[in-house]
Amino acid sequence: MRLLEAFSVSSIPFLGCDYETVYHDLEGSIPRENVFFDSCDISSVIACEMICSAICHKINWDFLRQAVYQKSREQPGWLKPESLANVTANEINSLLIGYSKPERIRANERASLLREIGLLAKKCNGYEYIFLSSSGKVLPEEEIRKKLCECQAYSQDPEEKKLQLLFQKLSSYRQLASLGAYCKPTIDYHLIRCFLRRGLISPKTKLSLTFVLSPDIHRRESTVGALRQLCADVVIEISQYTDMSIKSVNQIEWVVGRSICVEGEPDCYLQGEDAAWARKKYNKCPFFTTCCAVNYNPELLHIAEPNYLGSSY
Repeated sequence: MRLLEAFSVSSIPFLGCDYETVYHDLEGSIPRENVFFDSCDISSVIACEMICSAICHKINWDFLRQAVYQKSREQPGWLKPESLANVTANEINSLLIGYSKPERIRANERASLLREIGLLAKKCNGYEYIFLSSSGKVLPEEEIRKKLCECQAYSQDPEEKKLQLLFQKLSSYRQLASLGAYCKPTIDYHLIRCFLRRGLISPKTKLSLTFVLSPDIHRRESTVGALRQLCADVVIEISQYTDMSIKSVNQIEWVVGRSICVEGEPDCYLQGEDAAWARKKYNKCPFFTTCCAVNYNPELLHIAEPNYLGSSY
């Protein structure tokens, strides 16, 4: 509560705001997910997306998806519910071999999360029946949520980041498209960083400024949750102002935070390879002209990544 009150949230629109045009331009410009599982049957699609969403914390998203895709091509049997229900820490180490930050793998923890997903799929007689009726129709939201929350990966996340991430990713597949109606904001630290730099959320006390800029502060589940809630409110406001879906706005922020407004030194002038998609229409970050960090407070360019103690982030 102290942190919620220690930040101010900008109203939209604000002076110079061009969101009514820029978000619609970006919607047609952002690249597709680097790795998609659409060559698989629907059961395997769901299995792969559940695996990625369940164990994504502190692992590069593209690396994880490529690893899951490769293992699923080479060993399709590992996706079977009975196999996943018995997955071992050694298998997780093998899945994530070569990751640049091996101290983050935490194989025992990730294996435990995946075993619960395998058990749920066994209980439902297949991954697809977690989400679909016997006639192939998407189940009501609360029915799906109740099933997913039998797994710690989704039940222990107070802001539902992983659950909402799963809904967003699965709704990109034709058979599961109606899941898009269930989507709420999915807030990760890339998005938090972007909103802080752009001044959509601003620290207004010494407490909040230290929380944002100090690499030595330990962020707990509840304190990071406060920032995530503020960011979720902003996503909803942008969605309403632009008349775009929450999923579309969230995906735009997701891509910008991973390719332009990146950790460390942001690529404001789109010089890096990851920002190549944006150079087709822009010569600077699409949010450059109204960015607080660029135009008013360069200190925000150096936001510290969190020393995070939770597991759902």
